[in-house]
Amino acid sequence: MNFYVGQKVVCINNDHNAYHSLGNPEMDGLQKGAIYTVRWNGTTHHPSFGTYQGVLLNEIIRGYCPYINGETPYSAGRFRPVVEHKTNISIFKEILNQSELEEV
Repeated sequence: MNFYVGQKVVCINNDHNAYHSLGNPEMDGLQKGAIYTVRWNGTTHHPSFGTYQGVLLNEIIRGYCPYINGETPYSAGRFRPVVEHKTNISIFKEILNQSELEEV
């Protein structure tokens, strides 16, 4: 899954056995159901796990990984985009106004 910097994502899987934890079973505090902000998205390679799509998050700074010469990304498959529903209450205001007029 391709994400973009600044995008809100929700963690759908924080199980360290599900994909790979790159040697970090604690997942650095990643919590299923929590919302995070993408600060980097791209393809990365780890000698033990191969090439994968990864993300780094504003809310969690992961440790340095010598195998990839940088911060360890989470697998992008652990997240899905947050879907924001814009609630429009104007119809309810209109109904309220109509009911007030009818009572007069």
